[in-house]
Amino acid sequence: MKEKMTLALESSENGLKCLRNCTFRDVQFPELRLSPLVGEKFRIEHCRFLNCSTTPGTCVVRNGVSLIDVEFSDLECGDAIRINSGVELDRVVICGDAPKTLVIQPDGNDNWMPLTGGFCDFRLDISNFHGEVCIVGLAEGEVRRSSGRQVVVAASWDDSVPWKSLGIPPFSYWRLFCRKLKEFRADYGVFSLPPRSDRNYSGTMRERDSLIGLGVSIE
Repeated sequence: MKEKMTLALESSENGLKCLRNCTFRDVQFPELRLSPLVGEKFRIEHCRFLNCSTTPGTCVVRNGVSLIDVEFSDLECGDAIRINSGVELDRVVICGDAPKTLVIQPDGNDNWMPLTGGFCDFRLDISNFHGEVCIVGLAEGEVRRSSGRQVVVAASWDDSVPWKSLGIPPFSYWRLFCRKLKEFRADYGVFSLPPRSDRNYSGTMRERDSLIGLGVSIE
């Protein structure tokens, strides 16, 4: 049985609330909702969440949060971990079989800017995460991933790739994600390839081979 606990951040100067050097293993939280109020900032640093869960809530990380050297391993938190694209990520590891989905994207029509600088080695490591990923606003060099499960997509493909001559229809996997990136005004994203059981898997792989043959960098 998991230990029940509420996540408590310590108040610091200038509206900063911190959590540092903590490892939570087999802990059940009512929720992991990191949502700073106006004027607040949260900093989670050198922390591990191992085989934890949230009941009845979920895991949501909003703007104003910094995650630095943080690991989420097999976090059972409903359908997804949801992180705003404006959150500072520095050596964040998300791994395991849970939850089913990782979503990193702006909230609605947020005026967000891609992060620049301030990270060491990588922003995010999802190479051992087996759920579905939808990541908007992080580029290839910032994400450690499994090339067999996750691919980098560029918004510029929407205009530069000759989709019609390649025989790739408007509602293909690749074109839908290009348009998603353009909707959020993001240059790059990382997305899961469909599973082999998906009825569109073979077609998506053929389209990938066509793009690679054209010189598009996917892997």
